[in-house]
Amino acid sequence: MSIRQQERRALTVEEARRLIETIRGDRLEALWVCALTVGLRRGELLGLSWSDVYR
Repeated sequence: MSIRQQERRALTVEEARRLIETIRGDRLEALWVCALTVGLRRGELLGLSWSDVYR
């Protein structure tokens, strides 16, 4: 059995702006902004607590 590799690419600046505009006011907005600006992976993001993000 082989593992299939998926090609990934970073968002363009315009795509990131549109995403931020779309998620504005969403309850997970802070999570998405962290993902975009810090570059954490899903598991790392989900392991964060508010004290890690906001002091």
